[in-house]
Amino acid sequence: MGDIAKCAALYAELLDKDIVVRLEGGECLQFFFLEEHFMHLLGLHYLRDLDCLSGRRKRQILSRIKARQLTQAMLESSCFYAQIERRVEMFETLPQFFSPGKCELIIEYDRSKVRPYSNITAHYILFMQEAGVYLHLPLVYNENNVLCPQSFFVENGTRYIDRQKKYRILEIKAVPRGQA
Repeated sequence: MGDIAKCAALYAELLDKDIVVRLEGGECLQFFFLEEHFMHLLGLHYLRDLDCLSGRRKRQILSRIKARQLTQAMLESSCFYAQIERRVEMFETLPQFFSPGKCELIIEYDRSKVRPYSNITAHYILFMQEAGVYLHLPLVYNENNVLCPQSFFVENGTRYIDRQKKYRILEIKAVPRGQA
């Protein structure tokens, strides 16, 4: 993908969906995306040298991209852009997480088991392999006890997956918000 406008359009489509996950053992999880998490999912918080991102409310980022007030060229001008380039390129795979058979496991995440240590805080991490890399979608309960994706990242290896408790996903689907 590699285009921030396409990433924003794709994310906007996910905002009106509930994602329902049925796990072996009968447990069900339900989560949805929040507009204010878009900035973190793409890693835009790493672009510390861009004035156009500093001091902005997280909710404004998506609308500023849609209005073309924040462009791909502006992001690429950051000396830190290389840190998020793969996220932006792989962001188009996000809906594949919710296709049957693509994402088979979910982790009851314990960051103390990650080597080397990780700062990622999550209750679960959905992951899948695509194009030779591992894509991760950490899920966190927010202050309202609602499960939401808070990040998205790409790794070559399995350090976030190894030594974790995994569950087989029996069904995963995206449905219109409120119809789960």
